[in-house]
Amino acid sequence: MEEFQRGIHTKIKLYHLISAISFLVILIPTTLDVQIWVKDDFTHGVQIGVFIGLQIIFLLKSKKLRASLKNTQKLKQLYIEMNDERKKMIEAKSESMSFTIMAGSIAIATIVSGYYNHTIFLTLIVTLFFILFLKVLLKYLYSKKY
Repeated sequence: MEEFQRGIHTKIKLYHLISAISFLVILIPTTLDVQIWVKDDFTHGVQIGVFIGLQIIFLLKSKKLRASLKNTQKLKQLYIEMNDERKKMIEAKSESMSFTIMAGSIAIATIVSGYYNHTIFLTLIVTLFFILFLKVLLKYLYSKKY
């Protein structure tokens, strides 16, 4: 259980680090009047919203983990929840299927965008190749591991 608690402490630190970085990405351009954003207000708003959402999600997750460290009953329940074999199998199956759907959707979008905009076409084709490379790499690594 001590190793599990150390893992939770590490996760909390990681969540705080990501939250701090996202806070700085919002704060620095705003206070220093540095233009790192696209001049489009919509894009700027979406970027700010994503970083605020990241902060909220990671702070809530770290709050849940800190609460479980203070209460042994919650810690045991969290351990069972995180090591549930059925849940892991369901996640693996759904992630595999969603990955296939996502890659297929990007492939279709790549073909369609080729008729309209060459820049978007190139961006999507690079994204598709990266995703497929990642899938092959992970398959190879996991086949060696298991």
